[in-house]
Amino acid sequence: PWIFVETHRQASFWVEGIKREEVLHIGDSLAADFCGARAAGLQAVLLDRSDNAKVMQYQDWHQGPDYPGKSEEDVKAWTLKNLGEVKDLLQRSIIQQLQ
Repeated sequence: PWIFVETHRQASFWVEGIKREEVLHIGDSLAADFCGARAAGLQAVLLDRSDNAKVMQYQDWHQGPDYPGKSEEDVKAWTLKNLGEVKDLLQRSIIQQLQ
């Protein structure tokens, strides 16, 4: 999907030599955000805010592309409920890289 190619291109402007798999996309659509980013080679987190009545599902008609390793387990492993969980995930990742 072109939007993820463009995301990588723009990230490359700021971080020379960044690889696609080093870019993290966070979105709330399984098909468009999560599967799309994974299919383009980016890391992805699915933000599932279905417990929040103020958040609506958009593009529920959209079929997400396949990507290597696509499975229900992969989606569940990378589904978070709020931005606080995203923050915790990023902090753990940074700490692991420093060790």
